[in-house]
Amino acid sequence: MALTDAQFNFLSSLYTFTYRIGDALGSEDTSFGVVLPTGARTVIWACRRYLSVAYRLYPFEYEKFVNHYCVGSPNEALQQLPEMLEMFSPEVAYAARGPFDPEAQTRGAFKICLFCDTRLRAGVRVLFVFNRVET
Repeated sequence: MALTDAQFNFLSSLYTFTYRIGDALGSEDTSFGVVLPTGARTVIWACRRYLSVAYRLYPFEYEKFVNHYCVGSPNEALQQLPEMLEMFSPEVAYAARGPFDPEAQTRGAFKICLFCDTRLRAGVRVLFVFNRVET
């Protein structure tokens, strides 16, 4: 399926926005996030499609994600993320290998997976994946 110019430009803006977030979600890890177009219908399905089966998935409330990572962030793009994605019914999950406590202060290495239904603007849904390390 070919993208229209508008769809292509919107997807390109998501990649640029992810680049602007940089490693703000990475904490002690300095890797950037990725944007993965997907036909999956939920964050769990999208993660299962792209991540190794070694990862366990932990759904996380979007509002908690916003309050924990976006509100008050020194990264301007991360502060703008909730407003940008609000219309796309965002879903969030953590993905981790081995023992993992989503509520712990230090959770080790894990991924933050953010899924959005961007079909009306991009023709596909997208999954953002950010590596994060907390020690």
